[in-house]
Amino acid sequence: MLIERRRPRAATVGVFGVGHRTYWAQFPGLKDELLGYLDVFERQVQGNDVITVLHDLHGARIGHRAQTIKKVADCLGIEAAVVTA
Repeated sequence: MLIERRRPRAATVGVFGVGHRTYWAQFPGLKDELLGYLDVFERQVQGNDVITVLHDLHGARIGHRAQTIKKVADCLGIEAAVVTA
């Protein structure tokens, strides 16, 4: 017998993108294209019945991506998964 929940479970997922800002000036439209990909990804995450918090696109050196995500997650007391493409 399953007990029905009074409130449905909800998760909040922080979504942000990291790009190498050096290339934004070199390739016109690149930043807007990356923001478009970020929007598509956010909608895919929302499709799993979670709440998303979008934190825009950040310019950072590539080697610091995982460290930045880990530091933010540690401050929030959550686990972080780093996915790169």
